Amino acid sequence: MKNQMDSFVFIGNLLLTFHLCCIIIVEYATVALETMEDIIMVMNRISIIARSCHVFSTRKLHSYDINSTEQTVLMLLNKNHNVNQDSIAKYFFVDKGTIAKTLNKLEQKGFIKRTVNKENKREKIISLTEKGEDSMECMKQVLEEWYNCIFEGLSENEIAALNKITEKMAVNATRALECN
Repeated sequence: MKNQMDSFVFIGNLLLTFHLCCIIIVEYATVALETMEDIIMVMNRISIIARSCHVFSTRKLHSYDINSTEQTVLMLLNKNHNVNQDSIAKYFFVDKGTIAKTLNKLEQKGFIKRTVNKENKREKIISLTEKGEDSMECMKQVLEEWYNCIFEGLSENEIAALNKITEKMAVNATRALECN
């Protein structure tokens, strides 16, 4: 990976791919049992990675009172300045209510602020506060530590291939849900 933010995007792709593939398996499973077992094993492995990432991040960020869901939103806001709630929900492929709850918690904790969009008064722009920006270094360190743990023993080529594969899977899964 080129940098820590790339690994954040990669892990985000893994999480998104897992959730979308689980939906597809439940909703659209029509393949032979042998193939289905293979798919389930892959999804199980991705699930283990996703759950482990959640636990790892939550433990490491306990002193900041940030959980892994809040961390992913803060990392997105750090990379994409001045976004609205809808774009955050679309990015993570979750409903607006879920993001609203997370944003409310982050605002109460002082990590984000909401300001009225000058071009559209009904829209709120979400951005990091100084406290949110200050927490980025710690989050990047946690991400780097996680990155080193999960990719230990893998070559750069293997990591790049895995990233490409999960990115394609996420796109395909999203497309499959949109078509059905």
